[in-house]
Amino acid sequence: RSSDLSLPVLCVAMSSDGSLLASGCRDRTWKLWDASGAELLCRKGHSDAVWAIAVSGQRVATGGYDKNIVLWDTRTGEEARRLLGHTSGISSLSFSPCGARLASGSWDQSVRVW
Repeated sequence: RSSDLSLPVLCVAMSSDGSLLASGCRDRTWKLWDASGAELLCRKGHSDAVWAIAVSGQRVATGGYDKNIVLWDTRTGEEARRLLGHTSGISSLSFSPCGARLASGSWDQSVRVW
């Protein structure tokens, strides 16, 4: 099933069990969808476009051109933690298989493991 969004989708990620899909957009928002395509959450937590997103269990990680990584609780939609350290925009995010670690890539030519 497809959904129409108002601005370009820059990134998508699906949970390992296929039950959740997350998308990040140019308008600084990220959205969480269930497997049927119903929108569950829409949040804004960056001051620029969301270029990277990852899903693990009840967490979503978003990475923006604003150099920030934000961890979100999918049950409440609330920001759980903000990870700072990159000196340029975030280009990629990936949770470890067990979900305990998060790797990030950036236009600052670095990879970090949190």
